[in-house]
Amino acid sequence: MNNFKIQSIYIGENCNEKYCKVLKRGCEYKFYSGNPTEEINLYGDNINICALVGKNGSGKSSLLDILYRLINNFGYLLFRGVVMPGAETPKFIKELYASIKFKIDEKDLELGCEDTKMYLKENSDIVWDDEYHGEVIKDSKMEGKAKGYFDTFLSSENDNKIINIASKFFYTIVTNYSIQSFNYSDYEDEGEWLHNVFHKNDGYSHPIVLNPFRTVTGIDIENEGELTSYRLSAILLKDKEFNKEKKEGKRRYFIDGYDLKELVYHYSPFKYYRNIFDSLKDGDSEKEAHKEDKASALIEFINGKFLDAFKAKGSCTNLILNTFFSNLQLSDESPSSFKTACVYIVYKVLSSTKYPNYAKYFSHYHKYDRCLDANPANSDFKDFLEEIKSEQSHIANKLNQTIQFINEYKELEGRIGSSLNNENDTFNFLSYIGERKLPNNITDIMRELPPPFFKVKILLCKKSQQNKEEEIAFNKLSSGEKQFAYMMSTYIYHLANLESITLKKTEISLHSETERVNYRMINLVFDEMELCFHPEYQRTFVNNLISYIKRMELNKTFSFNIILTTHSPFILSDIPACNILALKDGEPDELFKNEKTLAANIYDILNNGFFMSNFIGEFSSKLIGEIITKLNTCNVISLEQQEILYKQISLIGDDFVHIKLLEKLDLRTNNRFSIEARKKKLNEELDKLSKL
Repeated sequence: MNNFKIQSIYIGENCNEKYCKVLKRGCEYKFYSGNPTEEINLYGDNINICALVGKNGSGKSSLLDILYRLINNFGYLLFRGVVMPGAETPKFIKELYASIKFKIDEKDLELGCEDTKMYLKENSDIVWDDEYHGEVIKDSKMEGKAKGYFDTFLSSENDNKIINIASKFFYTIVTNYSIQSFNYSDYEDEGEWLHNVFHKNDGYSHPIVLNPFRTVTGIDIENEGELTSYRLSAILLKDKEFNKEKKEGKRRYFIDGYDLKELVYHYSPFKYYRNIFDSLKDGDSEKEAHKEDKASALIEFINGKFLDAFKAKGSCTNLILNTFFSNLQLSDESPSSFKTACVYIVYKVLSSTKYPNYAKYFSHYHKYDRCLDANPANSDFKDFLEEIKSEQSHIANKLNQTIQFINEYKELEGRIGSSLNNENDTFNFLSYIGERKLPNNITDIMRELPPPFFKVKILLCKKSQQNKEEEIAFNKLSSGEKQFAYMMSTYIYHLANLESITLKKTEISLHSETERVNYRMINLVFDEMELCFHPEYQRTFVNNLISYIKRMELNKTFSFNIILTTHSPFILSDIPACNILALKDGEPDELFKNEKTLAANIYDILNNGFFMSNFIGEFSSKLIGEIITKLNTCNVISLEQQEILYKQISLIGDDFVHIKLLEKLDLRTNNRFSIEARKKKLNEELDKLSKL
């Protein structure tokens, strides 16, 4: 496994000022300096961690945006000519002059952009270069209907080069949950590049993914919650299995202190039926006739049309189901969830044509109304089905879930009963899986989950102070606990998908068979990672992150560079100063490298003027200043004002400040308050003695 880290980002003299903002042109921003921590394996095999810090407005987000723009341009040029029907057409960003230096083992690499030209160097030798010319062409075989990369060429000779160059680069996974970040309107003068990075569905080809998914209206919280529940289910199941088998040592919890009690599912099929119905052509007489149908009537209508298509020999529906099942018993009398499973399989197979591997089938078959079409499919459809049948990556996870569901339906019906088909009833995961033992790998566990037309509710348990187990639904956790689960499950989900991609031969373009891109160097960016986190969550974050990577053995598959942007001294106490890039007014603060941060006391880190010039709230600071001014400058202090000053001073928590201000007040009031305080204390002692 290769050791990997991003060393620095350089901003060229000619870089457009709108990209730089407060950052300095002609400046190199180094994430690592001094003592290389990978030499002592500080965080474990194949894990490097650095931090990006600075006050608000110091340039942290601007520097990361430079990184994202460089990766965007690299992905654009590297994959142009590869049709990616499910992705929005990427936008190349001009007037960007910048570079990334990174290291893989002993190899020094550099990705650079100079306006329309880009290059990748390895040990100073150029191994790839290309240029954006702005031309747009379309491939006649796609009939001009597919989204994707259409630029200056389509060349079969280029396909293997794509794989070779991509293998020298890294995949970047970013999370930033701030509502002020990644707003499209903030980037509108740069074109739609950010929008199109979010709206990419390319099977992990373009080497960056931004999370959570955003539209022009921001984060879709409901969709994010649904995605998290799906991802979290597999992670919690893996931890539960570990804790069950743990005979000695400390149990582990993905969400601190909570163990998985139960995964509860209910039948919820309407989403997919709605998508199929919406795909029918506007003006279609049957569509018009059923437009006002309620959910149950619409499902009945779709099922009827679907069964007709299944009975028509050679139709898409007939060929798909006969490819996966030798003797499928599907009829009007079949149970509701069984029919839904068959509909979903056809829906999912047609949907898979959006991935680059199956792009040549997109224009003919990425149409959900084909689920209901009784006409014969084209002659090439059987070739597509043979390819998708052998698919083993994340692309086929939900398809495999549903195939397993159909194959085991009779057994499931015996274990679960009517709850499989009733939207108002629930069943738990243990009854679903039966006696089958869960696998160890996250991706394999995902394949054991019920199909996506069953929605999950996650129930957790936590021991109370009385050592009783308390049940709590995941959606009832605190915002900080949920935020942690959302963020960490996002990374693990993407890594599991990346891990599932192997170098097996597959079709990546229209013209030739080649290998699939499988990134093994991973750059994780936790931007503003302490949002919603209690200080204790911040204090344990780095340790928890490392332990998750190790216990899931992800560092045996991937090599990690991890960037944490933070304002938290609790985070920095787990990172040495040589791994911290501190920004001050848009420039690296070189003096910060002299600090000792690893295992440093939190107060000592804060005591550095880089972070704070004062250690109490600004209101309190001004209040103390006003008290001192009154005590020093007022010739006469009225009795009423004396009382107010005394009460204000009594509220001050710092003992030293409190005592000194009381002494100053006593000097101005002939010891009035110290005498009264003494009387009060003596009376309290007298009361205690009288009760003996």
